[in-house]
Parts: sequence; C-alpha cells; structure tokens
Amino acid sequence: MNENALFYIALTRVKGVGSRTAIQLLESFKDPEEIFHSADRELKERTRLGKKIIEEIRSFQGLEQCRRELLQLQDRGIQVVTIDDTEYPISLQHIPDRPIVLYMKGSSTSYSRNIAIVGTRIPSRRAEKMVRNLIKDLGHCNCNIVSGLAYGVDRMAHESAVELGIPTSAVLGHSLDRIYPGSHSALARSIIEKNGNLISEHSLGVKPDRENFPMRNRIVAGMCDATIVVESKIRGGSLITADLAFQYHRDVFAVPGRPEDESSAGCLDLIRKNKAQICTSAEDVIRQLNWDTNSAAPKQREIPLDLNEHQMHIWKALQEAAPLHIDELLRLTGLRNSEIATELLNLELRGLIRQNPGNSIDIR
Repeated sequence: MNENALFYIALTRVKGVGSRTAIQLLESFKDPEEIFHSADRELKERTRLGKKIIEEIRSFQGLEQCRRELLQLQDRGIQVVTIDDTEYPISLQHIPDRPIVLYMKGSSTSYSRNIAIVGTRIPSRRAEKMVRNLIKDLGHCNCNIVSGLAYGVDRMAHESAVELGIPTSAVLGHSLDRIYPGSHSALARSIIEKNGNLISEHSLGVKPDRENFPMRNRIVAGMCDATIVVESKIRGGSLITADLAFQYHRDVFAVPGRPEDESSAGCLDLIRKNKAQICTSAEDVIRQLNWDTNSAAPKQREIPLDLNEHQMHIWKALQEAAPLHIDELLRLTGLRNSEIATELLNLELRGLIRQNPGNSIDIR
C-alpha cells in the first residue's frame, strides 16, 4: 500500500479543507503525514489557518476508512496520482485550485502537449466534421486530446481520437467505478484500450451530481495548453471550461459560425469579448502555440562534443521527446531552476537548441 497516497487522500476528506487549503498545507509541510501529527500551535504558525479547520484536522478519525478505500481502488485497477507524483499532469500543476489527488485508469497522464476540445451536446454535422479534422491534424503534433466524455462534441472528440490512434483523456465528474452517461461505457473501455485514460478527482461512490461538473471543467482547462470550443449556445458547460482556461492564462479558441445560428452564439460571444481567438483549422492552434508539426518523431542527432554533465542530461531528455516544456525538463533531469536556466542559455548560444514561446525547448 502506498502510505504516502493514504495521507493525501485523508487530507481531501477533512471537513473544510478544499483544494486551495490543501495546497497551502502541503506547501507548508511538504509531507502530508506530518500535517496530521502536528500540534495546534505548529499548524497555526505555519499555515495561519483558522481555529475551526485546525480542529477538524486534529480530530480527523477517517484514516482507517481511507486505508480500506485505497485497497479497494487497487483491487479495481484505479491508480492514485498525487500532486507530487511524476504522473500528475504537468500543466495542471500551475493552476491555483488544482486537486491534490487524481484517480486514473489507463495509460500515463504525463503528456507534454494537451488540447481540450469541448462544445454543445447537440452538435451539427458541420461540428462533427470540424472535430475530426482538428484531431486528425493535431495528431501530427504528438498531442493528447482532452474532453469530458459528455454527449455531443465531447464524445466526438474521444471517438475521433480513438479511431485515429491519438491518445485521449476523459475527465469525469464522478468516480471511476461508474461511467456517465452509461451509453458511453464502450467508448470509455476503448479509450483505455487505445492508450488513453480516464481521470477523476473523486475516489469511489461519487455520483454524477450537477455540482461536480464545473469542478471537472477546471481540470480539463487546467490540463491543457489550449481549449477549443467547437459549438456552443450562449450558455453551457463548454463556456465554463473556456472561461476557466482564460482565467488560467491558457489559449482559448472558438470555431465561428453564422450569427443567426443559436449553436454558434457562445463561440461568437467568446470571440467578441476577446476571450477566444478564431479557429478555422488546426493550423490556427498550431501556429499560435508555435508547435512543430513534425515533432511526432523525436529528433535524433549525434551527441555534441564537450557537453558537461548537466548539459548531457538535458540533451538526452530532448533526444527522447523534443520539444519539451521547461517544467518537464526539470522533472526529467532533476536539475534546479537556476542550473537549467544557465545550461539552456549555453546550449542555445552554441546553436544546439532553441527556446520557443511558452517555455518549450527544442533541438535545432
């Protein structure tokens, strides 16, 4: 049993401790087990939390229940991914209300490129064609397609990715011991079988209640480099995702439609308010993100002479999977921020790498 994961789960069960408070606690203590063993005075001095929340932490009695639940998750093949695990989505680390625990079925969540495709539950044929074309072209950029397994555009996005052999992540607004809607169960299995994954911040026994879906949408937006809204009415869940992506300073794109079409009203409103850029094809997204469309195959070059130890670590990581976000390079090399900044500058001055907008590093 992963004892470390146990205390992360326990922290999510303490009354009054939401994502932001949990992050505050982990930034102060680092080890979640230490939080539960700390005295009232230490909790107050380190975190400045109120007396009521400190009392809830100190009086927490649910550890054994969390232990049993962790065993049940293992029996069901559900992986527990904590905020400090390498499997935790890189981009999600940078949003202020990120969940400290994710539950996952399927393949790795650590993709360096992620695009969310969302939209109405009743899409037009035009939207269906657009979704497939977007995913087909984005697939050349070695990226992961993220959506919410809902009816309509979400389902189209996952189905197209599965059919085209492109990895896809379905973020759910309920626990992984069920699939909602039930008619998408076969699709969910296909996602796992085709090297995709199902992700949730809910453990076991959580129903698809209405209040869970805006929370789900923040994970979709936070995981991704960009969110594309294909079709949407003036109100809808996809607009919540787009607004969250905008708040997280991620790129947002909207597919324009005719002004008289109700299904395009939400997209046009995003564009009108300067919250989204116009998307007529994948090329609009690729150009804005400065992605190399030939990056699906890692670039192989001979190892340059006279690289020091730190530069060698960076070079080998880029040889495997360039381009890489600088956060991913930090994780893969184990270097400190100051060390990697110095060595990247040296490698760039030698003409061996280039630093693209958005902190993406590539081999020249």
